[in-house]
Amino acid sequence: MKFAETLFEIARNDLEASKGLFERELYPQAVFLLAAKYRESDQIFWFIERCNKGG
Repeated sequence: MKFAETLFEIARNDLEASKGLFERELYPQAVFLLAAKYRESDQIFWFIERCNKGG
């Protein structure tokens, strides 16, 4: 479980980076990073769910 939590923390930090890009009006980069990290966060969520169910 620690591994999944570490990945989630990395994704959260990347979300903050995306916010920084947006605030600097670097919109294409912000949207790209946000979309990539959204997908990564979603995958981590389902990984954690599966681990919690013993699968």
